[in-house]
Amino acid sequence: EHWRRLGRALVSSDGYKGLASWSGTMFEYFMPNLFMPSYRGSLIYESLRFCVHCQRVHGAANHTPWGVSESGFFAFDPQMNYCYKAHGVQKLGFMRGLNRELVISPYSSFLALETDRRAALKNLRLLKKLGLEGACGLYEAADFTPSRRIGPGRFETVRSFMVHHLGMSLISCCNALCGGVMQHRFMSDPEMSAHAQLLQEKLPIDGITVGNLHPELPEKPRRAGS
Repeated sequence: EHWRRLGRALVSSDGYKGLASWSGTMFEYFMPNLFMPSYRGSLIYESLRFCVHCQRVHGAANHTPWGVSESGFFAFDPQMNYCYKAHGVQKLGFMRGLNRELVISPYSSFLALETDRRAALKNLRLLKKLGLEGACGLYEAADFTPSRRIGPGRFETVRSFMVHHLGMSLISCCNALCGGVMQHRFMSDPEMSAHAQLLQEKLPIDGITVGNLHPELPEKPRRAGS
């Protein structure tokens, strides 16, 4: 009863169309796909393709690898731990000011393996070439935000490993190599498979499309004195 009442704001770009999200992260779009299949031609399937397209365009425009999501970045809390928050692409998200920072997370590419394997592998090779490989795989992120650079390079490496990001990467690899094995396991539960038709919702032909999420919009105005 609630599913059909959910808001479904669509965004389009370069012939692609998909659902808009709040913060434009790879995590928002792809985390459910680790366990739930995306049926070809469905609203979710097209939204995943749309997300990868916008992420790749964003990377190309900044002459960097692509893959922006919630992750650690090159700033520290009082205990000298890396700070963490959602980073996104403005074309995908309603949150303002998303393009003011540029933090590339390798796990984002792993999440895209099923949707665009060739592009994801090419991006992972590039990240490895840039020196992001560590003892436990690829590091958490590469922070390209100019205000945070302290060295001569174009980015600062976030030299940490987050278990949940490595876990999502491993599941993505399993799905890509073994025909969606984790999705099949999840959907083998009768209570889950009973609602599979919800995942097959088609992209609405006459759906409302948001023409522009306004990347140039300023931050929300503050009250005087705040």
